[in-house]
Amino acid sequence: MVTLLAALVGSLLLAEPSSPSSGRLSTNAVPASGMTNDVVEREFQAILARDDAAQAAAADLIATEEQSKDPLAAPFRVTLRARLDQRFQPVRDAYVDFLLQHPNHARGHLAFGSFLLDVGDESEALVHDEKARDLEPGNPAVWNNLGGLYARLGRIPEALSSYEDAIRLNGSEAAYPHSLGTLMCLFPREAAAHLHCDETQVLAQAITHYQTALRLEPENFEYAQDLAETFYGQRPAKPDTEEARKALGQHALGAWTNALERATLNIQREGVYLHMARWHLRLKSEKSALECLQRVTNNALLDLKRELQAQIKTPGAGNTNTSVAPLPAK
Repeated sequence: MVTLLAALVGSLLLAEPSSPSSGRLSTNAVPASGMTNDVVEREFQAILARDDAAQAAAADLIATEEQSKDPLAAPFRVTLRARLDQRFQPVRDAYVDFLLQHPNHARGHLAFGSFLLDVGDESEALVHDEKARDLEPGNPAVWNNLGGLYARLGRIPEALSSYEDAIRLNGSEAAYPHSLGTLMCLFPREAAAHLHCDETQVLAQAITHYQTALRLEPENFEYAQDLAETFYGQRPAKPDTEEARKALGQHALGAWTNALERATLNIQREGVYLHMARWHLRLKSEKSALECLQRVTNNALLDLKRELQAQIKTPGAGNTNTSVAPLPAK
């Protein structure tokens, strides 16, 4: 599935986060009587191609609407939902027809569930994801999709269990521990009840999952960024001394340095510099904070930049040492 479309539709029309689609991993589907696996597979791949094409076209349509500043285009924005439905309805019909002919095609149910989630039909998506689970409980992609869907529906304990099952079935897929770690950070109370521990231990386990994801995909910026952000929730080692707080700050800067090395877009780099400036301010290193802020020029980040600049009273004061040791490899 085209995950960009899921994000765009989520922000523009659904106002909810979207989950990544992983509905195309291999499974042993049962073909209809008298049909070979090759014929069924060709039918299925043709639907997937139509799905991708429709979602790519819809993504372009949404992007065009968002970028348009022409006041005459306003009436067209009102009809955006209808025009998106026109793109998606033929694909939806194709999935329905296919599954009527091949009701035990696990990948078909999983792909259709992902499609339905992308277009905002969570209740129907759940029907097909759970059907895929019943048909193929050993497929980790099924449990990953269910984890994201249960999370969107507010069924957090089931989401946590689903991600755990995905990891148990495939420990080499980085997206699974990353998703579980993120869910733990977003819902620490529910995670603590699920794991029978306190919320401090939840954060520690979430960090472990992030580290696992980054170990499996060492160059992934998102994983490095999310790991660095956990330092905002961490506490200095006991006893809570000035030295312990400085050590925590240095480790946080090291994590952000690692994220910076993995950034591929300018806006990613500038976002990292904002975080590094914030930690330098916590360490009372105003000169280093100012040097980071001077690298931020993107209009979308200027408000945050100004907020941090307002905290710098004497740019030349404070610790002038800007070197930060990176965290050891995990």
